[in-house]
Amino acid sequence: MAPLARQLEERIRAVVKGKNAVVRQPPACVFAEGHLLIEDRPRRGQDHPALSWPKPLGLSLQRIQFIADFPRGHPGVSVFNSRDNTFEFKPGPIFHHIILADEINRSSPKTQKRLA
Repeated sequence: MAPLARQLEERIRAVVKGKNAVVRQPPACVFAEGHLLIEDRPRRGQDHPALSWPKPLGLSLQRIQFIADFPRGHPGVSVFNSRDNTFEFKPGPIFHHIILADEINRSSPKTQKRLA
């Protein structure tokens, strides 16, 4: 295993106890540029692994709370700049290396289907 992957795994293992799959999957997922879904019972600490990954890799993290009235501004918004008479794009939270999508089950069925 590469030293960086080992360092990441050790960092996650310090936060997450007794869940080997949760500890071993994130490094492989990050290096493969893939997606990872961690499912568990409520209040079992799914957020802790994700919060421990970015720092050793120099990556950015943003948490998105999914709710029934999920806002549309996550990709970003264009804001009119009256001084320059132009629109400026303000990137939303999806413009990060790691996105923690929390409480997906609380979003609308249409949103859940789009995430599948």
